[in-house]
Amino acid sequence: MNLPNNSNLAIDKLASVFNDTTNSYKFFWFLALLESIKEGKNKEIEIEHLIIKMISRAWFPINYYRLSFGKQDQLTPKIQTLKTRYNFPQDIKKKDLETQLLARRQDKEVQDILKMIAKYVPFRFIRPFFTEFTKGKIDNEVNGLVGKFAKDTANEPEKASFYYFSDNQKSIVINSSWLPYLEKHLFILESFCKYHLVLYLQKNNPNTPNIIDKLEEVTERDLKNGKLFWKTYLQQNSALACIYSKDLITLQDISIDHFLPFSFVAHDLLWNLLPTTKSVNSSKSDKIPDLKTYFQNFANVQFEAFKVNFDKQHFKILEDYSNLFNEDLQNIYQKNVIDFSDTIEKNIVPLVQIAANMGFQKNWIY
Repeated sequence: MNLPNNSNLAIDKLASVFNDTTNSYKFFWFLALLESIKEGKNKEIEIEHLIIKMISRAWFPINYYRLSFGKQDQLTPKIQTLKTRYNFPQDIKKKDLETQLLARRQDKEVQDILKMIAKYVPFRFIRPFFTEFTKGKIDNEVNGLVGKFAKDTANEPEKASFYYFSDNQKSIVINSSWLPYLEKHLFILESFCKYHLVLYLQKNNPNTPNIIDKLEEVTERDLKNGKLFWKTYLQQNSALACIYSKDLITLQDISIDHFLPFSFVAHDLLWNLLPTTKSVNSSKSDKIPDLKTYFQNFANVQFEAFKVNFDKQHFKILEDYSNLFNEDLQNIYQKNVIDFSDTIEKNIVPLVQIAANMGFQKNWIY
């Protein structure tokens, strides 16, 4: 993915900041910086505020989606320390977490993390702009050299980094020659960063599904198709019982469950959904059901519900199955329950082991 060109700026240096990346911090630093510019903080930005934004952005991928950032990564253990210390929920909203951390920024645990990240990240991110001056230098010298040359070249657009440091080095100052470019291309720059972040995460989570949708916090979920699918079935099968509790499911007490937890799959595709009661869904949370106990009942009710919705000509929402089976809907409709179940099982079983390897609890029984 290429960045928009500008003959007056060192775009090639910016494009190289994610080369040979072995830690996640560069991605979340850049995303935090772009977010601050988007919010109108486009001149001098406090470094501690940017680090808190970094932590808040990385929180969901680490704690909710349980993605691995790699063995060398230092951001994950620091965030897990905060989670343990303050007992923040795994799905806390980004803005709420920012507020909480800003309020606690003088606490020792928070200060230790802020100082550790501030010591390296802001300097190492723009090091590619000054490689000819820092090549071969020991770590203790690099920060000082980067800070010096960032300031010395601030008025030379073709050499300058897009930020330099305030005199007390507690803030970064966006270079005026770079600001119009950053503001104009915010979306492209954010996409560029996320593209490289996805590549980095795929390398560290090689079999994990749907990584691109695990970069951000969960906002509003759209279960419209799932509700239509299962309410259509329930209207014709009023004796439907929950596969977990055996309790009768009614239109007044229906909750749509993700058989494999949403925090693992990050989608609402119909082949992974089933109805349950609200209390059972709450109890199950993000656990993986015991396949020996529940899978066949899950597959059976999936099969029956597919048939009912096909007969009702809900073809548009049934495309989820067409994609899974790699067949047209008519062919799927002609299958018997055994063949239908086999395809569902072949897709779900490998995912269960991957989820377990990521720390999701499996073999849950109500």
